[in-house]
Amino acid sequence: MKLFYETNSEIFKNENALSLEYLPPEMPGREAQLKELASILSSVTRGRRARNILITGPPGTGKTCSVKFVLNQLSEFSQSAIPIYINCWNYSTTLSIISEIGERLNLALPRRGVSFEEIFRRIKEELVKNNKILIVVLDEVDRLIPNNSIDILYYLSRGDELAGQNISVIAITNDKELPSKLEERIRSSLLEARMTFERYTAYELKRILNERAKLAFFSHAISEEIVALAAANAAKNGGDARIGISLLYQAGLNAERDNSKKILIKHIKLAIQEVLEETDYISRHFDSLSEPEKRIINLLLTGPMTTGEINEKLSDIGISQRMIQVYLNKLEESGMIESQEIRAEPRGRTTLFSIKKKINE
Repeated sequence: MKLFYETNSEIFKNENALSLEYLPPEMPGREAQLKELASILSSVTRGRRARNILITGPPGTGKTCSVKFVLNQLSEFSQSAIPIYINCWNYSTTLSIISEIGERLNLALPRRGVSFEEIFRRIKEELVKNNKILIVVLDEVDRLIPNNSIDILYYLSRGDELAGQNISVIAITNDKELPSKLEERIRSSLLEARMTFERYTAYELKRILNERAKLAFFSHAISEEIVALAAANAAKNGGDARIGISLLYQAGLNAERDNSKKILIKHIKLAIQEVLEETDYISRHFDSLSEPEKRIINLLLTGPMTTGEINEKLSDIGISQRMIQVYLNKLEESGMIESQEIRAEPRGRTTLFSIKKKINE
């Protein structure tokens, strides 16, 4: 039985254009934010570190993509900049972040036994020697709080005192309340500039998906109606562009599976049912969670639980109720779980936690 054979897709012209990691040539709906970012970072082109920036906004609003877009152009324009992007889901401790920066700078560092202070010193020396400015992007930076690693922000963002004017930080988070959770010494240095990305409107989502569709599909394979349905569903589910992009991709796969020459309404409707597998936050990040966080998710997958019930179930792993509450807050801020206050017998109230509701059709 022949399992593999060559085929030419009649649907996809460039599947990569629908990858969630794809960096598009244009960013509809984010023109103002791109200009603001470029303005803040323009000092790097004159050999000076840029102001540190905190960027907040809901998931799927173009925060990461916008930063990468601007930094790509900055790197092409100026030889002074060294941008390094780090996702704090993958590097969530002070030492892992500074070690990753050292590795990206090609520093010859021992694999074990080297301290944070030594790596940081070597990084500063390297930057000064080569007259370079390091721009560290820490995405999902709120992830550092449960791991007690938020101090990395202090060391990296205090460029004037600690890094010899050679390091700038761009911190990205979904948590708009993050500044209130930081110590003053960190907050004062990190908040040199602040940007907020609002949810995309239905019109902006349609512009984004139209551009992606032109890049991804042959013109005969996609219609305005299909794009409009994907945009409307993304708007209904929080203005998250990633949902719309995933819908288009899944609809294209459905059309190919039917040997259809174009994406039909039935293909996008089926995609709306299936796309959770592509966009589910838990599926994408579960392996990066700490063990207590994984335990909490697995508990809540069996059904909603109150704070007291979760504390009781986790009593065997030896962490305090205060730390359990920290983990619960972090999971809720990350969009994995949700909570509601309910009445408790005989007279009182408690919090009920559950897995965040799935995408609706």
